[in-house]
Amino acid sequence: MTDYKRTIVNLCQRRMRDHLEVSWQIDPLIRTELTLPGRRRQTPTVEAIEIFRQERERDPEAMSALDRACARLTAEDLVREGRALQSSVIEPR
Repeated sequence: MTDYKRTIVNLCQRRMRDHLEVSWQIDPLIRTELTLPGRRRQTPTVEAIEIFRQERERDPEAMSALDRACARLTAEDLVREGRALQSSVIEPR
């Protein structure tokens, strides 16, 4: 189990560095990014991950990093089960 946990931590740190351009520890990542509300929408050709913007309750710098990370991920032209993956930060309803 320890190897599994270390692998997850290493993957999270690499993704933070590569996409969020931050070097946080895992706790701030969970507090600022992974707990954000959002939704997943699917069409026959697109799977969209939409994260609701929470700047009033969250660190504006973290939200800005998340905006950039979503743009980078979408630009990678990732595909899952034949659908283009798109990530974005949107205003909550």
